[in-house]
Amino acid sequence: DDVLKLAQRPVLAYRNRRVLDLAAADLNKIEIQRADEKFTFEKRDKEWKLIAPVAADVQAGKVEGLASDLSKLEIVEYVSETPKEADLDKIYGLAKPALSVTFHTKDAKKTLVIGNQRDAKSEYYARLDQGPVFAVRKELREDLDRSSLSYRPLQLWQTNPDAITEIAVQRGA
Repeated sequence: DDVLKLAQRPVLAYRNRRVLDLAAADLNKIEIQRADEKFTFEKRDKEWKLIAPVAADVQAGKVEGLASDLSKLEIVEYVSETPKEADLDKIYGLAKPALSVTFHTKDAKKTLVIGNQRDAKSEYYARLDQGPVFAVRKELREDLDRSSLSYRPLQLWQTNPDAITEIAVQRGA
């Protein structure tokens, strides 16, 4: 009976759950499109920088963690090998996703789109480059759905206190 149950499982149940297996060092650009914001990180001289919408420094550990998660993208489970167009919009929310991330290596470009939350589960539907629909962890979606400001350094500026010669305070108009 146990062997029969295994044999009757859908083919998707036997696919590898790691849909990407890149070296994190190979990623050189990450573009994130959220509902209300689009921003881009780029690796320059082995250091991540925010290049759009403004050029700025970032907390390297946060972007490195994101790059690591994306380069070794592991899914929860496969949902549909060949999804129908109607299902992509109504069920999965992948026809016009509110969240997408495009990451570049020197040789390729991949786009991950994340759609609706699964019914009664914490995972979200996702798809990589028009491939099969699968489910990703809630934590991955939350990491990708952060504002670009959350990646910026917490220290606003660095200056030598001895270099300050005057402080002016303005109140009201």
